[in-house]
Amino acid sequence: VRLSVEALKGVQVKQNELQNQYKRECLELEKKYLALQTPLYQRRTAIISGQSAPTQQEVDAGEQYSIKDDEDYVPIAKGTAPTTAAIP
Repeated sequence: VRLSVEALKGVQVKQNELQNQYKRECLELEKKYLALQTPLYQRRTAIISGQSAPTQQEVDAGEQYSIKDDEDYVPIAKGTAPTTAAIP
């Protein structure tokens, strides 16, 4: 029985090593995607605070998402110019 217990401990050590490797790789992926998302968060902050107006491309992308996502969505009138007004 002691041999089996020691063998199980050995298997557990390997499993722990694998779990640690998984956690390290997940952390690296989180860092990578945080770096990719940072400019998007900064852009959102600029639009929300009124520091800059949304681009027409950003507005169009949002509209396309809304049309697909919300069956009751009413499109924005064409020719409406984006403003730098802050979102309260």
